[in-house]
Amino acid sequence: LVDGIRLNNSTCRYGPNRYINGIDPYSTDRIESLPGAGSTLYGSDAVGGVLNFLTPSPGLAARGTEISAAGRAKLVSGDMETSGRLDVRLRTPRLGISGGVSLRSFGDLLAGGDLGVLSPSGYDETAGDLKCLFKLSDNLILTAAGQFVRQPEVPAYDQVTQRGYGRYVFSPQERRLAYLKTTAFSPNPLWREIEATVSWQESIEGREKQRKYDILLIRERDEVETLGFQLQVRSAPRNSWRLTTGCELYSDLVRSAAEDLDAAGGSSIKKRGLYPDRARAFNLAAYHAQSIDIARFGLRAGFRCNLVRIRTRDDLFGDTCISPSAAVGHFSLLYRLSDSLHALFNLSRSFRAPNINDLSSFGAFDYGIEVPAPDLKPEYGTTLEAGVKSRGSRWAWGFYLYRTWLQDLIVRIESTYLGSAYYGDDRVYCRANRHRAYIQGFESEAQGEIGRRWRIVMNATYTFGHNIDDDEPLRRIPPLFGRARLEYYPGLGFQAAVECLFAAKQDRLSSGDIADHRIPAGGTPGWQVVNIQAQWRRGGFQLTAGLQNLFDSAYRTHGSGIDAAGRCAWSGVRWGW
Repeated sequence: LVDGIRLNNSTCRYGPNRYINGIDPYSTDRIESLPGAGSTLYGSDAVGGVLNFLTPSPGLAARGTEISAAGRAKLVSGDMETSGRLDVRLRTPRLGISGGVSLRSFGDLLAGGDLGVLSPSGYDETAGDLKCLFKLSDNLILTAAGQFVRQPEVPAYDQVTQRGYGRYVFSPQERRLAYLKTTAFSPNPLWREIEATVSWQESIEGREKQRKYDILLIRERDEVETLGFQLQVRSAPRNSWRLTTGCELYSDLVRSAAEDLDAAGGSSIKKRGLYPDRARAFNLAAYHAQSIDIARFGLRAGFRCNLVRIRTRDDLFGDTCISPSAAVGHFSLLYRLSDSLHALFNLSRSFRAPNINDLSSFGAFDYGIEVPAPDLKPEYGTTLEAGVKSRGSRWAWGFYLYRTWLQDLIVRIESTYLGSAYYGDDRVYCRANRHRAYIQGFESEAQGEIGRRWRIVMNATYTFGHNIDDDEPLRRIPPLFGRARLEYYPGLGFQAAVECLFAAKQDRLSSGDIADHRIPAGGTPGWQVVNIQAQWRRGGFQLTAGLQNLFDSAYRTHGSGIDAAGRCAWSGVRWGW
C-alpha cells in the first residue's frame, strides 16, 4: 500500500522488489508492517503480510504562516550512488502544503571479494510528490496528493550475464498516483471517523531485449491504469470497543503491446504483448473488523467478502472471463499475563485471487516460456500464530511461532504451445491450481538499553516451506537470517552504531529453484556482513557517514539476480530551516 491505497495491481508478478523500487524512499515518512495474514482488511495478496508506505503530512500551523525547507544529499564511494532531495512546506491554520523533488543516480555496483564491477547495473531515477491538506471545518479535512517515480532505463544484470542477452533493459519503469481523501470527525460513537478516498494510478513498464549476435530487438510495453474508491467508517461505542467497517472498489485497464524490430534494416512486426491488450480487472469488497478489551483479554475479529472479475479478449489464445469470489476472516486473542507480559493467539483465513498475469501471460520468465491458463481459481491460506511479547521500562522482546496451510496453490506446470513442449530453446509452462503446501517458522526480536548510553537491537527469522503434493521445498524460501545492532549515544548530538547482518546457507531447493539461473548450484551460500555508521546533529543540520560491508564479503541474497555491494564508504548530509 501507498498511503493506504493498493500498490498491487492485476499484473503483479512474483516478488515485490520491482514494485517497491518504484517508491521514492525520500518521500516516505514511515513504513507500517503487518506480519501475517491481512486479507480481512486488505484483501487479495495479503497472505503473508502487508506493507504500507506512508508519505509525510504537511500539518497545519497554530497561527500565522510558516514556511520551511530542507535538503539532503548522499554519496557512495565508487560512484555507486549520488542522490539528492529538496523539500518545501507551507502551513497556515487552514492549509498545509508539502512537496519535494528527488534525483538519484546509481552507477554500476562494485561487489565484494573478487567479484569486481557488476555491469550493467546502474540507472537513474527522478521522483516528485505534492500533498495539500485543507481544513474545511473543525470536523472535516480534505487531502489532495500526487506523486510520480520515473526510471528511464534499468538494466537486468542477470539476463545479460547469465542468459545470453546483449541488451535487456526495463525502459522505462514509471509509477504515478493521485488521490483525493476526505476525513470527517464526529463525537457520535457510531461514526467517530469517516474516510473516503478516490484514487488514480498508472504503472508503466517497457522492456527491450536483444540476444547477443542477433539483429532482432524485441520491444514490449505494459501500462496499467487503476481507478480506486475506498470508504471506511471507524466507530467506538465504548472506549474498550472499536469497530472498523468499509468497502473498496478497484478497476484496472491493461494496455499491452510488443514488436519485433530488425535492428539492421529497421523493419518491425507488431505482435501480441505480454498480456491481451485492453484486459480488464474489477475488484469489489466489503469488510468489518472489531476489537474488544475485557479485563485481561483483548479480542479481535473480522470478516471480508470479495468479488473479482477479469475479462480478456485474446485473438491468439481465446477470450477469458472469470468471476471468483472469496470470504475470509480472522480471530485473535490477547491475554495480559501482567502489565508488561502478553500472550497472543491468532487464527486467520487469507486468499490470493488469480490476476491478469496469472491468467494470460505469454512470455519468458526465470526458467522458461509461460502460456496463458484461463481456468484458475483463488488460492487460500489458513494461518495459525502464537506468541509472547514483553515491554518494560528498558527492555522489550517478542517471540512468535506460525504455520500457514496453503491450498489450491497456483504453480507453474509443464505445458505445450502449438503442440510442442518447447518454444525456441525454452521449455513451455502454464499455471494451474495443483498443490497443497505449508509455510512455518518463527520470528524473534529484542531491544533494550544497556546503561545510559548504549542500546542493543536484535532479531532473527526462520522460514520452512514445503510443497505437500510434490514432496519438495517451496520455491524461494529464505534461509535463517537476522541482525544484531549496537548503538552508542555519547551526547552533544553524536551517535554511532555497529551492526552485523547474517543469513545461513539455503540448500533446501525446489525444482524451480534448481532451474533458476539466479540461484547457485547447490544453493545460496551463507554470509555475514558488518556495517558501521556515525551521525552528528546540530539544529537543522545533520551529517551521517558510514562503512558498509566492512570486511568486503562477497555475498548474494537468496533468489536475487545480482550480488550485493562490497566494502564502500558513504556519507549523507541534511539541512533545513
